[in-house]
Amino acid sequence: MGKPEIYPTLFINALKKYCEKSGIIKEAYILWIFIPSEKKPPHLLIGLKFDGDRDEIFNEVSVQIKEYVSKDEFIDIMKIEKNEFYDYFKNDGEMIFQENIIGKK
Repeated sequence: MGKPEIYPTLFINALKKYCEKSGIIKEAYILWIFIPSEKKPPHLLIGLKFDGDRDEIFNEVSVQIKEYVSKDEFIDIMKIEKNEFYDYFKNDGEMIFQENIIGKK
């Protein structure tokens, strides 16, 4: 696990824009992942911390990023909470969005 080898700027910008507009996403991370036993190529893993319907959020994110992902690319999306995966994202990934809680009621 780690950061992507080639930084996907357009993809990240689209994801950030969605997170800012959604009002639901609290944190968003990207992580470059490779698990040889899964027989998948190295790929991006998006970690999202949010309250709400997982399927709805994942579908909305997929729509927002699809034009920046080639047919050959594989991307996973994961809901993260305070567990071991959250630690991976915090330590090895890159935070690309954090909700601004100052002034929020």
